[in-house]
Parts: sequence; C-alpha cells; structure tokens
Amino acid sequence: METVPSLDVGTGTMNGSIVLAPVTPSAEPHVVWTQESEHAELTFHTNELLEISFKPHTELTVPTVTGLLATANTRLEHRIKYLLIDICGLDRVDAEVSRIFNSVTGGIRIALLGAGPTDRVLARFFARKIDPLRRHTYTERRQDALAFLLADA
Repeated sequence: METVPSLDVGTGTMNGSIVLAPVTPSAEPHVVWTQESEHAELTFHTNELLEISFKPHTELTVPTVTGLLATANTRLEHRIKYLLIDICGLDRVDAEVSRIFNSVTGGIRIALLGAGPTDRVLARFFARKIDPLRRHTYTERRQDALAFLLADA
C-alpha cells in the first residue's frame, strides 16, 4: 500500500519569519514559489493557494499524484486552504486519483479549471469520488475559479 502525503503540514517559517499578506478575492494572488516536475507545475501563492497545472498529454496516475503531493509537501511551509487544479493538459485520470485527492485535501476548497466540453467530462470523472458535501467547482475561467476559492477569504 502506498503512503499518500498529507497537505496539512501546519504552519512553519521559511528563512526566519514570514508574514503572508491577505489577498482580496478580486486581486491576483502573488507567487511565493513555483516548481516544475515531469508532469506538472506546482505554484504556491501568498493566500495559501496551491495551483497545479498539468503538462499536455499527462495521464494522471496514482504514482504521478503521490509524487506531486510529495513534492508539494516538501515545499509547503503553511497549510493550504485552496487548491486550483488546471486539468487542461490531462488526457486521462485513473479511477483512484480522485479518492486520493479527497483523502489528502479534507477541508480545502477545490476548483477545477478546464477549457471546454472535453475538460468538463474529465472534471466530472476527476471529482466523482470527492465528497459531494465538500466545496468544489469546475469552471472554464481562471478568474471564476479564484472568485470561488477566495469567496470568503
């Protein structure tokens, strides 16, 4: 059985003490760090938002997801509150991937960002095992995704 890293890493410091300024829903979040992997780019923003953008033709498998989450976990100094997943580059999602995302992102608001009807179908498949009581959405515009995520920030 694989170990899935948790995104709840608590609060920490980076190079001493850093105070993250709150970002209003209408403002574009500021980037704290970005890291590329073979399959995706991870970007952490000042308002506790983790953004995952997949590279074209990515097949999202359990090992890929656990690797991405492990990478994020090594870089995160603060608990994330929001997760923006750009699914435009995905070609396929394994059945167990949504279960993993649901188990490691409890309490985190999720927005799936796509580019049309094909991504909408993929988003339904991606979100099928995410608890229906959780706050998540699919949208085709990044501004709408950010507005949903940061609605009560």
